[in-house]
Amino acid sequence: MFRSVFFIVILLGSTIAQADANRGELGGFRLGDAYALDDDSAWTTAADRSLKIAATAATKPADIDMVYLYATPASHTIGKIVYHSDFDSLGEAEQAAEKYRAQLESDYPDWERLRAPIPMGKAGGAMVSRLRNGPHALIVFYRGTADGAELAVELEYESASPERKAWKQQLKQELGAP
Repeated sequence: MFRSVFFIVILLGSTIAQADANRGELGGFRLGDAYALDDDSAWTTAADRSLKIAATAATKPADIDMVYLYATPASHTIGKIVYHSDFDSLGEAEQAAEKYRAQLESDYPDWERLRAPIPMGKAGGAMVSRLRNGPHALIVFYRGTADGAELAVELEYESASPERKAWKQQLKQELGAP
């Protein structure tokens, strides 16, 4: 048991360490880069009308189910990278979120820690970590879903950064909005 837990912790640390959030990297992708959609790419439209793309060639920890990229609709410029996993219960999702919070806060000790936890609402869950450094933000949260619960680890542009404003403007232009 101890060996398998130790191996998972080492694997998690090495996988996260391969990406550098200081450079806007997570899961083998970088904020601001264009993603090459092909005929096999699965995507949906997100609430902000960006494309939520299921990244098939992602580098991810073994306990992460999927990596999603939020990108502009025409150039497919990445504005957010999300590690996502589903769980049977809120408690399991909370444990996973706490593991990622501890790992990321250890990996990025010089990032500013913003107020957390923040409750997620009626379905339960919380935003357990909010880190920011320069134009980047790392957020870890879990919440209840109709089928159980989910975990998300997000790397995005910090909300007040010029990079975030530029990406939002690009999204708006590509949507043809005034």
